[in-house]
Amino acid sequence: MHITHLKEIVVFRNDDGQVSAQKGTTCDLIDDGGRQWVEKQWITGDWVFDADYEYRVEKHIYQQANARGLPVPELLDFNDAERKLWLAYLTGTRLDTPCREVGHLPAVLQFYDAFKEIAFPAALPLSRMDEARIYQYRLDQFQYIFPREEVWQRVIMLYEQCLRDIPYQTIPFDRILHNTLLCDGTLRFYDFEWTIAGPHDFTLARIAVEFTCCDEPQILSRVTRLDLYHLFLLRFYGFGREPESIYPYLRNHLRDDTLGELFDLVTREKYAGQCWLSP
Repeated sequence: MHITHLKEIVVFRNDDGQVSAQKGTTCDLIDDGGRQWVEKQWITGDWVFDADYEYRVEKHIYQQANARGLPVPELLDFNDAERKLWLAYLTGTRLDTPCREVGHLPAVLQFYDAFKEIAFPAALPLSRMDEARIYQYRLDQFQYIFPREEVWQRVIMLYEQCLRDIPYQTIPFDRILHNTLLCDGTLRFYDFEWTIAGPHDFTLARIAVEFTCCDEPQILSRVTRLDLYHLFLLRFYGFGREPESIYPYLRNHLRDDTLGELFDLVTREKYAGQCWLSP
């Protein structure tokens, strides 16, 4: 039986070379001479979630997606004690990000429409996107992007002001197209371990960024709260994800004072002086 290592865990070492921490999953492609499949095992969690959470969430999504006939790998088997999933092996090509082929957008939105209907039992509660762990991850990211403490503290405060009374629904928190393969003309989706509970507008903003089309009617028609859609576009704008396309849209559409201040602050700190910012 031939085994190819597709993904190894990330190992951190201290100054003495000793292992200080490790995180992530392993993925092995297994070939028994007649079939191929992927064995995915959770060794430890990521920065935010522990391994048990990631494993149980991803297993549940594959089970539910398979039952609904969604374009994801078939879950062949699993082992709860060892946190292992055996999945059908997909072959295909990954779409570029940003994706200039807008013809793929309907397939992504159709998957989004079906994915958000996946329910989670009370025994498997989804982590919420404004929990302390998610907040700390976001805080660390902004602190890295904005080195002046007074700036990133203000950015965080403005961002948090907008995250009040938000709806909690099933959303894939991770990147969309990065976890997508074009297989014989069909888009197939995988890797759902970072699924959380949050506003659907977050995913729509991510899709808009990945396709560089913030004002696309197919996306806007699905937006339930335009303020949240704009807030999450600002989040990706702050990270530098496709600022060329997000900047003119936000400049022309932001009406809320808090969002406007956040936009001006990020623009001044991160993108001032770049030619595409000129009116």
